[in-house]
Amino acid sequence: MRVQNVNTAKMLSVNYGLYNAIRMLIGVYHAAFLISTGISISQLAILQIVFSATVLLLDFPLSVFADRYYRKQIVVIGVFFTIIFYPLCTLSPNFTALLFSEISYAIGICSISGAIEGWVLSSLDGKHDKFSLCAHLCERVSSFGSVITGTIGIFAVYFYGSYKAGYLISMVLMFIVLGIFLAAKSSKKNIRSSSKIEGNFVKQALESINVISTSRSGKYFILISCTFTLGVQVIYHFWQPIMLSDKNIGSISNKELIVLLMCHVGAFSSQYLANSYLPKFNVQSKMYSMLTVIFSILSSGLCIVLFLLITNRHDMLSVLAFSIIHGMISIIPVGAQNIFISQLKSDDEKYISGSLGIVSLSCRISSIIILGCISLLPRNIPVVDYIFISAVAYILCGFYFLKWSSSSKEVIYDSQSQ
Repeated sequence: MRVQNVNTAKMLSVNYGLYNAIRMLIGVYHAAFLISTGISISQLAILQIVFSATVLLLDFPLSVFADRYYRKQIVVIGVFFTIIFYPLCTLSPNFTALLFSEISYAIGICSISGAIEGWVLSSLDGKHDKFSLCAHLCERVSSFGSVITGTIGIFAVYFYGSYKAGYLISMVLMFIVLGIFLAAKSSKKNIRSSSKIEGNFVKQALESINVISTSRSGKYFILISCTFTLGVQVIYHFWQPIMLSDKNIGSISNKELIVLLMCHVGAFSSQYLANSYLPKFNVQSKMYSMLTVIFSILSSGLCIVLFLLITNRHDMLSVLAFSIIHGMISIIPVGAQNIFISQLKSDDEKYISGSLGIVSLSCRISSIIILGCISLLPRNIPVVDYIFISAVAYILCGFYFLKWSSSSKEVIYDSQSQ
């Protein structure tokens, strides 16, 4: 039975990785499609604000709801709302439809994030250290799948001469993901956790916050996650203008398009390799913690190298540096989550989705803060200079990982001496 539960956890992780990979199919040209239909930059900003506001409002409550009632059903609902996103997008430039598409997309992501981790964890019968294997498996599937789906998206536009083809393909593939989640077997423990939770919804929400706020492990987890978020916003939102430096992003040549394509393939390939290497070590081992420290510090240094390569116009070396950075930084959030979950008390498992929801909410606030600060920077600052924000954030992550590791040793030593 335990083997079957572990296999269920792996299957859920693979399917969640597929979900994330499918989302990348239209990710490379979603903004371009909307603009091509007549949507303005200011309208794009409004859509992003609606998305962020929806996530802020629903991320934590939906995570707590998943813990208290039905994790599987919440995940299924999340995939369903993600599916709705695609046909609504094809109605562009109908702005009302696009507003609902962003709300639907946000509900989908909020529903799945947190609930799926809780579902996977509860399938492992208390073996929290095994969760890291599932988490890295999910990242590998997502990385490998993103390369494939990104290529499918590009070819769909090329052969059909329409952006809409990518949205329709994504919708069909999401139905497959929905079917797999529906078919997944779940015990009562996996589906419903309310039988083990006392008190009302508000009390449970407070308990979820308590799991993060009162433990050393939780404090370092949220600190690293928020710091990482500050740095990754530059990579996530500005990587295209950074890699193209001073070139006109609105009218790129075939050569520049190839550079961006190589960045996409290289980044996710590197992410796959990094998430294939780290699981070789037990999440509770010293080596696992040290690798998170090393990867964080090296990625910080490579950000400086990337800046020098771009300013000196070494395109191919820049692509290589960017790809390695992407792989290394992918270890930071998943590594922090894995270490945190491996140190959970058994009784805290029933609050895991809500606890992860608090971390996600904090990261969303961090992203809004850093993007707001960037928007206030003088216009004459080259966008490539933003990479220094990432460099500072990642070296801080390495420092926090090191402190976390030392703190864990002290706790173990104190418990043994008593």
